[in-house]
Amino acid sequence: FTWVEWDLGQCALALLKHYKDPESEVLSRTFYAVSAKLKYTQFASILQQALGKPVSFVSSQTTGMQEMDDMYAFQSEFGLYPDTAIPDPRLINLGVKFNTMEGFVQEIKGRYA
Repeated sequence: FTWVEWDLGQCALALLKHYKDPESEVLSRTFYAVSAKLKYTQFASILQQALGKPVSFVSSQTTGMQEMDDMYAFQSEFGLYPDTAIPDPRLINLGVKFNTMEGFVQEIKGRYA
């Protein structure tokens, strides 16, 4: 999960502010602008709790595109970024304050509740 409006700008700004700092090693690393690893069922549960209405995740058998189906099957089996700490502690050390899924839901629930 990434709340693009909230998290991505902070990540970019932190990296731009520290790219000349040799201790941060910004120029020689990959950084993950990701707030949390959530399964779709966890996402639905958080939405349901915040909205006070039933929310469920229903998976489609196919997207109609074999490449997408293969990608989703791989992700289901192995996960997304399985060996990566999320949120990225290096970004946190650079001052990024990632929001949570719960914070995101509280922010947008007025639009859908």
